[in-house]
Amino acid sequence: MTNPWHSQLLALNAEISETHHIVFKSTHTEKSGNAVYPLTQVSILQVSGLDAATFLQGQVTCNIHDITETQAGFGAFCNAKGRVLSSFIVLRNAKNFLIILPAELITPIRHHLQKYILRADVKLTDCATELCITGLQVHSLAHSLALPEGHLQCLTRDSLTLIRLEGKATRYIAIADTSHTTTFWSELTQHQFMPHDTSDWELLDIYDGIPWLSPQTSGEYTPQMLNLDKLGGISFNKGCYTGQEIVARTHYLGQAKRAMFIAQTELNQSPPPNAAIIDTANGQIVGSILCASVQLHLATLLVILSVSIDQPKNLVIDNQEHTPLTIL
Repeated sequence: MTNPWHSQLLALNAEISETHHIVFKSTHTEKSGNAVYPLTQVSILQVSGLDAATFLQGQVTCNIHDITETQAGFGAFCNAKGRVLSSFIVLRNAKNFLIILPAELITPIRHHLQKYILRADVKLTDCATELCITGLQVHSLAHSLALPEGHLQCLTRDSLTLIRLEGKATRYIAIADTSHTTTFWSELTQHQFMPHDTSDWELLDIYDGIPWLSPQTSGEYTPQMLNLDKLGGISFNKGCYTGQEIVARTHYLGQAKRAMFIAQTELNQSPPPNAAIIDTANGQIVGSILCASVQLHLATLLVILSVSIDQPKNLVIDNQEHTPLTIL
């Protein structure tokens, strides 16, 4: 493996799985200190060219004109039926747009967008081998690291871009090329930032309600079902984009029939995406699983459930054990 960023991780006793996850052999049980995470489960699609902004404005749920070099945003790509193909975080780098989305969805999203480019001056670039993404969880800062303060605000210094995530924990996403990422990681670990597994960051994303999709869940849900409106990832006055009619109709005719919730259950391994959730009171399917993270036999999940006045309380996963599910 010639990527210096991956070589750095391997030198730190890391293992890289086929699903882009990083596991450190020497696990860190201390969760209260500063932590740094290799976010290899997500990657970057760069959209460049003279028509990049106009092109994206016609393809994404957010208002691309609100995205600047100092302000990122959530958004989604939808199909013509208004179903989310991928959620993302988008930021601007000079005249280019950098879109953070699940690594497994980079290729299908690129193929989807390519169909709409036609004669526009737009170039789509998979930056997996050029740009690295790391995560920071900060409890206390003992050295002079400049950090953005507001939600999804961006700060660029020395070829490194930092984005603030607002949530239960103080978190940041860092983007840089492989050389600067390797140097940045070394600086952080020298200042008592402890390396943590990719799955630890995914658990934090679940607690903050960030709906990352997979190939199994791509194209299954509308943006409102994923609470993207609550994350500021939908603009209802920007004009037309692919899937806009369905998204707008849901908004103006009232509440979506389903929404996203955080849930927990006792499991030793993650249930599959789209696994059904059953209400034992009537035996009906009332929802499905979006994603899950299992730590110490406890699974924390994002689930999509029917929205009703009387929310069902006796929920189980449609597996052999009919595992009970608790909504948080």
